[in-house]
Amino acid sequence: LWWNTKHLLTGRSHEDALRLLDEFWTKGGDRQIHDPLKRAVLQHDLWTVFEWTAHPFGYHSGTEEYPAARRALQQRLAQAIHRLALPASVMASLPDNYAAAVKSRAFATRFDPQQPEKPFLPDDLFDPQGPWVCAGSSSNFGPTPVALAHTRFYSGRSVFLAFLHLPGDRKATLDYLNKLNNVPSPWVLQPRQPNTVHTGDLFDLSPHLPQFPVGTQVALVRQMVLPTDAGQLAATPITESVQFRVYRRIGTKLQESDPETEQSQSFFEFDLQRADLFAGQAGGLHPVPADEAAYITLQNITGSDDFFESSGERRVSHLCPVLKTCVACHGGPGIYSVNSFNGRFSGHLGHQVDLALWPSDVPHERQEVLTWKQQQYDWGLLQGFSALP
Repeated sequence: LWWNTKHLLTGRSHEDALRLLDEFWTKGGDRQIHDPLKRAVLQHDLWTVFEWTAHPFGYHSGTEEYPAARRALQQRLAQAIHRLALPASVMASLPDNYAAAVKSRAFATRFDPQQPEKPFLPDDLFDPQGPWVCAGSSSNFGPTPVALAHTRFYSGRSVFLAFLHLPGDRKATLDYLNKLNNVPSPWVLQPRQPNTVHTGDLFDLSPHLPQFPVGTQVALVRQMVLPTDAGQLAATPITESVQFRVYRRIGTKLQESDPETEQSQSFFEFDLQRADLFAGQAGGLHPVPADEAAYITLQNITGSDDFFESSGERRVSHLCPVLKTCVACHGGPGIYSVNSFNGRFSGHLGHQVDLALWPSDVPHERQEVLTWKQQQYDWGLLQGFSALP
């Protein structure tokens, strides 16, 4: 659903949505779905639509049109979401599809420098004693998900876990993080330009930050969050996507437009395909082909108009090469491209972020997202509707 689309809010699509949701309620549609995995996926889909009705673009508000249509959808969606909800114990026992994908041996488990475009899925990514270190951040503004921009985009319906792996063993990564977090002067003042009105941040990252070496790998895992039958939030083991970046070269130019950036990293992504998830085939995870194009709802890449209501030519212009869009936000050499560290897109207006990337663990990072989500308007709205008779 595009952020300003009229789909589901007007005309036939709105009428059909209300009719189907009413039918789900009156005919006990939830009782016809016995598989907990399928219930979870359907509930997550309906929750996504509910939150779109509350905030058309994740966390923006104040621009909602068609309030009556939105309320009509919200009332029915909340009922369906509540009826589909599972106990927390059942959610915890949902299949770990990442582990299933690794166990299937369908993918390489290590990056191959001789085949830098070959996708890989590490078998030790979640090993708490392995070479991949789960990273977290901190803030004086309350709970801080490590990938706050991603968390905001999905409005906390997914947990994002960031992992860092330097060449060598776990100690090499921990030593680097310790060195990075103890830099005495990570900021520098922006130089004054004559006859220029300066706006925005007054600080830049120091060009002398400790740099990690060539061969460093970064991972971002997205896992499903769901409301429980008790009206609480729970993280599940269902991996929706996992992205990897491998640094094959680390330049020295800090400009985001450095043409070398795209060639300095190898980008990989695995996405969830439901048919294979339900069939138990390699956990449902599929590598995104290098040439795959898709519609990506990022305003800084595709603009804000609804391509479904645009001309055919305009629709084609919204198609983006999926893997090449990563560099739009993660340019820069080495550590300067790790936004979980530098806080790009995640800062609070008028305040600098706490510039640090701390060793953490998966349970803690999951809880950070759940706590953050509990403070959001759309979660309170769902709880309010769910409490209605």
